[in-house]
Amino acid sequence: MIYDLLENLPRYRGMDPGLDECMDWLLSNDLSALSNGNREISPVLTVKVMDAAPRPADQLLYEMHHHHMDLQIDLQGAECFELALQGDADGMAYDEAADCQQLRGEPVAEARLGGGRFILFLPDEMHKPGIFAGDKAIRKLVAKVLVKSEKSR
Repeated sequence: MIYDLLENLPRYRGMDPGLDECMDWLLSNDLSALSNGNREISPVLTVKVMDAAPRPADQLLYEMHHHHMDLQIDLQGAECFELALQGDADGMAYDEAADCQQLRGEPVAEARLGGGRFILFLPDEMHKPGIFAGDKAIRKLVAKVLVKSEKSR
């Protein structure tokens, strides 16, 4: 996980070619002017802009992706997120098409988005975004970056 200010995003160049492509796209677009919807930027990068209603943490499950990094930015308003190190699928199936596994777990860390911050969840990192932080509605961007590693093949 990387949690930082959006202005510091270029510090992380070179970690992954898809992430570099994501940075280039984010830094060359006016994020506040983007309309809602999915954008398939390339075979390794999809960007979704959406309006969301944060909820209490106990109403949400953790999620984990095996093949994608998940970069999230709150464009308006703020939400909290939690991290967990271990989880239990408790009969919930992995959705291969969405590359998403939902899990139950215990939080080991939490933080707040908004205010020009971003969060980058790496593959297999359990995270629970969308937690109420005072704003009843938020506008957010989620970039899904396909990681080309041995595990993701």
